[in-house]
Amino acid sequence: MPHLPHLPNGFVELVEIVEKERSALPQKVSPKNLWSDFCYCALFGPGRIEAETSYVYQILDKNGMLARKILREYGWVSKAETILNKELKKVKEPAKDKKKAAVRKVLARIWDLHETLAKADEVFNSLGITPTVLKQKEKEGKVGDVLASLVHIGEALENPNKIPDVGYTKAVLWLHSCGVGKDYAPDNNHMIRFLNECGYIASEWSGDSYIRKDYDVLMNYLKKVANEVNKKTSNKYCVAEVSHAIFYYESTKSLLGNKYKKYYDPATMLSFLENKKWNINDLAKWLFDIELVDELKYELENFISNTFKV
Repeated sequence: MPHLPHLPNGFVELVEIVEKERSALPQKVSPKNLWSDFCYCALFGPGRIEAETSYVYQILDKNGMLARKILREYGWVSKAETILNKELKKVKEPAKDKKKAAVRKVLARIWDLHETLAKADEVFNSLGITPTVLKQKEKEGKVGDVLASLVHIGEALENPNKIPDVGYTKAVLWLHSCGVGKDYAPDNNHMIRFLNECGYIASEWSGDSYIRKDYDVLMNYLKKVANEVNKKTSNKYCVAEVSHAIFYYESTKSLLGNKYKKYYDPATMLSFLENKKWNINDLAKWLFDIELVDELKYELENFISNTFKV
């Protein structure tokens, strides 16, 4: 008999805990946060962990380089390069090498980042994007229209509202930060790896071979995951909420060395949190801090070693 798709041990409980302690869809979003959250999502990139994104975002933000009026000024790239290069020279331990790597990854694509943010500023103005508008789109079931209008993929690139270097992952995570997009999830490797683990998609369907036109296929699988979760709990969770739990599970799992990964599932993750007396917010603090994320890796591997005698 073929192997039937299944949820990893403890995943339903993880969804419940993540949504209770750190909701995927905030209820209130200010116009200022709407823009700053977009800037944060724009910094996501291949091979860049969450802690690196957070670190570089803080550098650019504290130097005023993400303000919309600054983006319209001539010489933004030169100013950003100067700030980031200064940071490279003065960076200190802990995690000195990781900090340098994070900065260099952004420097390598600084022109692309400026093009993304400058075009986003233009599009936000032309479409009149505000938290109120997005909430109304959610009520009308038209968030998908917003998503389709922004995502820069092969189809309909002549649309003037396409934002360069913004695919489904960046766009959806931004929509989630705005409290909308309950039926959507990012199409990043976290989601693909999880679906591989569950047996919903073939193991060879990796992030490298995944084609963006298959986004709807990926969402259909994640809807099946949400349906399976909802069969086992009295609460009803949407795709966005399920994807939020997947993010924390896969983000922590990706920190582990290969010999530890086979012992790691959501149940082990929850046992680790219980052992540390942490909630999801505590975990997020370590996961998003470039000075703490390596220590989180050590703590996880040490817990697995002691638990399973690895």
